[in-house]
Amino acid sequence: MQKYSTPAIVPGSGAGQNTAEAIFGSVDVYLAADVDIHIAELKLERDGMVERIAEMEKAHERYEKVRKLNSQEFTALYQLSIERDLRFDDLVDGLSG
Repeated sequence: MQKYSTPAIVPGSGAGQNTAEAIFGSVDVYLAADVDIHIAELKLERDGMVERIAEMEKAHERYEKVRKLNSQEFTALYQLSIERDLRFDDLVDGLSG
């Protein structure tokens, strides 16, 4: 078994002055890397939010179209969806504004 020893640090000798930097490298590099990782995570989170907002806007547009239908129009659209095995949302998307 190999033994490892730690060099003695004598106060005032200057030895060990940059021990942390010698072991870990520049702290600035680690901080910069950490910030870069955090920025990348925020960008991914933002992209996810942008997609979610787009989905919500689309859902709102569908809601407004359906809200404006009278009961006979809604029933006809619903029955068409059932009879032809079509997605109701797709049928609503196909309605004009």
